[in-house]
Amino acid sequence: MCHVLYVRLLKSYQFLKKEYTVSDVWTLIDEQDKNWSWFMEHYEELAERFDGEFVAIYQQRVVDHDEDIASLMKRIRKKCPLSQVLVEFVSKEKLAFII
Repeated sequence: MCHVLYVRLLKSYQFLKKEYTVSDVWTLIDEQDKNWSWFMEHYEELAERFDGEFVAIYQQRVVDHDEDIASLMKRIRKKCPLSQVLVEFVSKEKLAFII
């Protein structure tokens, strides 16, 4: 399980709009973990199909994609609960991050 993603989830504005029980939080974490695992298992396929785009994954399937993350997020807010959506960038190119 990648806990860094869950810190982002827990701190998100959408998450803070509603009170959650501990059980709810674990359910959200479990859903994000499933989405993340699905994303990693299908990365090569996603990169071929959506190269250079952000993909939104909900319940282990791509529900939308766009090169512009702001446009994507506007549409996703209308379709799915943001706390259960994983949004990631995909690329055929290997990306290097300098921290």
